Amino acid sequence: IGAKDLNVISVCQPTVPVLAAVSLMASNGETTPRTMTMMGGPIDARKSPTMVNSTATNKSYEWFENNVVYTVPPPYPGQGRRVYPGFLQHAGFVAMNPDRHLQSHWDYFLDLCKGDKGDAQAHIEFYDEYNAVLDMDAAYYLETIKTVFQDFLLPTGKWVVGGQLVRPQDITQTALLTVEGELDDISGSGQSKAAHGMCKNIPSTKKLHYDVEGAGHYGIFSGRRWREMVYPQISAFIGPGTEVTDIVDPRAYDIGKRFLVWLRAMHYGLGFGALWNFLVFLSGLLPLLFAITGYRMWSIKRSQRRAIPEAVAVPAE
Repeated sequence: IGAKDLNVISVCQPTVPVLAAVSLMASNGETTPRTMTMMGGPIDARKSPTMVNSTATNKSYEWFENNVVYTVPPPYPGQGRRVYPGFLQHAGFVAMNPDRHLQSHWDYFLDLCKGDKGDAQAHIEFYDEYNAVLDMDAAYYLETIKTVFQDFLLPTGKWVVGGQLVRPQDITQTALLTVEGELDDISGSGQSKAAHGMCKNIPSTKKLHYDVEGAGHYGIFSGRRWREMVYPQISAFIGPGTEVTDIVDPRAYDIGKRFLVWLRAMHYGLGFGALWNFLVFLSGLLPLLFAITGYRMWSIKRSQRRAIPEAVAVPAE
């Protein structure tokens, strides 16, 4: 479709090579993508380090190569390849928040006991996706460990790809949106937002950062907060124009403004779950229902009045 009409969205680790690729395109005088959206990525992993960052910096490159990289055995597809196995990645994810997963599965059991099929199905769909972890090529994984989490080559301006220095400051035409979760414990606060400082020659009217209140790492690209909070922001950003007219932080609102925002969300059925959405929908039908039932009651009474014969005066004897 051509770079000038391309909107690039990257999530987590791919944010780093995406920024590098667009930087190299700009440095070479090529047309760069129309927009780039970077969500929960370790663009500068030095900021607000998480357990993931600490593990990468506290252990050597050789430790990762010797302890978490394995060769795919026969007869499995890809036999002979060196990979960072999906089962190890999955175990690491679960180990970061074991209490949350335990509570989630307990709630799932209770939902089954109550016959709450909706919440039970939502649990199944989430974990179907959460558990679908693929093996990662060892070369890519180890390069990511060293480049992103140990040497911090991108934010320090020392990353060289194919003999060429990666210079985000050369990007001038591509609009930039960064998204972070308030409770992200994988890519800490400020790690994605760091792209704004690196891309200093993108006009401020083409740059936007969005903090997703109450969202963890996965919440910014899946689930209710993705659907109701993040997706509308991205959709508006990559829409026609792509120019930032205003940047607001809901957390800075005064009490009056917060009340109005809450009132609007309540009125439109936003942020209170499916049950509230249904109740708001139902309340919208009430005026029509009252009009129909009111007319029906009036017509019944009118018919009854017509059926009563007029009183006839009888003379007294």
